[in-house]
Amino acid sequence: MNKLGYNIEFDSNASYMNYSIDFEAMAKHLAAIKKSADALNVGIRVVIFDNAFQKKLKATPTGKSLITTMKFSTKKT
Repeated sequence: MNKLGYNIEFDSNASYMNYSIDFEAMAKHLAAIKKSADALNVGIRVVIFDNAFQKKLKATPTGKSLITTMKFSTKKT
């Protein structure tokens, strides 16, 4: 498994020790990246985001809009 330089692994509840993923904040970040890319006339081909956590991301208020505006990876990460 490639941990991309970080030696942590989130559990199925998106937690690691006393850290947890803020999916709404992540969705807002992705929406901001999309908005900037659109303003610069550049595309985002695919968002690589852990498949197990995509459902949680897309369940947030901001994440719901990402479903139709951004393509997410479907291969096992």
